[in-house]
Amino acid sequence: LIEMAEANATAAFHRERDIKHLREKSLIQLQERLRLNNYPRRIECFDNSNLQKSEPVAAMVVFVDGESDKSRYRKYKLKEGYVPNDYAAMHEVLTRRYTRAKKEDDLPDLIIVDGGKGHLNVAIKVLKELNVVTVDVIGVAKERGRHDRGTTREQTFLPGVRDPLLLRPNSPILH
Repeated sequence: LIEMAEANATAAFHRERDIKHLREKSLIQLQERLRLNNYPRRIECFDNSNLQKSEPVAAMVVFVDGESDKSRYRKYKLKEGYVPNDYAAMHEVLTRRYTRAKKEDDLPDLIIVDGGKGHLNVAIKVLKELNVVTVDVIGVAKERGRHDRGTTREQTFLPGVRDPLLLRPNSPILH
């Protein structure tokens, strides 16, 4: 029984080490491919939605060392009113989040906004207004605005770069 327990513990250790190594390798590839200044240890991702064309909400999901950290997930009820304005909604939620994060010294390494170049520009504007210069930011959108999952490539928009970087649907970086 002791030998079997030792063998199981060794196998579990190697499996966990391999998973950690793969995540770290993917994050390094992400940093290199997207030309990020920071190693993306903590990533915060934002998306907006309008429930039945009213009640605008936004969500933030968080990844730490390549794993989701559900304790940091947040849902935001937007205060700007009920007129669907995705850019105003993104501005509000990012301003709320990073005003607080700056006060608490809790800034991520990378911010990902869903919605493409326009949303990326909103995020850059908010970070500039708050004088946050140490955080990388990118925008992600389906190719040509399509949302039929898995059949289109993702467009990744980088600050100061005109054309988007296209990622294959099966890219480890995308996952």
